[in-house]
Amino acid sequence: MRGKPIGFLVVLLGVMLPAVSFAQEIYPGKWWHVPPIREKLRLSDKERRQLDELYDENRRRLVDLKEEAKREQSELRLLLETEPLKEQSVMAQARRLEEVRSDLAVERLRYVLDVRKILGPDRFQQLKKMYRSSPEMRVPAYPGTPIPKKRPWYRFQ
Repeated sequence: MRGKPIGFLVVLLGVMLPAVSFAQEIYPGKWWHVPPIREKLRLSDKERRQLDELYDENRRRLVDLKEEAKREQSELRLLLETEPLKEQSVMAQARRLEEVRSDLAVERLRYVLDVRKILGPDRFQQLKKMYRSSPEMRVPAYPGTPIPKKRPWYRFQ
């Protein structure tokens, strides 16, 4: 009986990790505002507006989900520190936390899928190829920040 909740969490994590890694296959931030990327993909003004709207909507949802995850994690910590330990409550809270984390991963994947819809399959593959093969084309998360010449030592979120 005790292994079931842990097994559930392991399976959930195994399902969501590929979604998270796939979401890291494209540039972070507003990459469509970077002239070399915009030109290579031949983005129209309409597509750039659509990407701006999508980005803003996605960021709002991610902020809300991240805050919810922090609250759930805080609640889990409190339950773990409570004496006597209520294992069922802890496991239920762990499930709620993992559900929110899963929602975060799904939201990131949804963003990538919506970008693909806007670009179409060919230009989306071109974007992924550019991202993988050109570290100097990777942009910081905020427009206006200089593009790094070398691959940064840190990973973008």
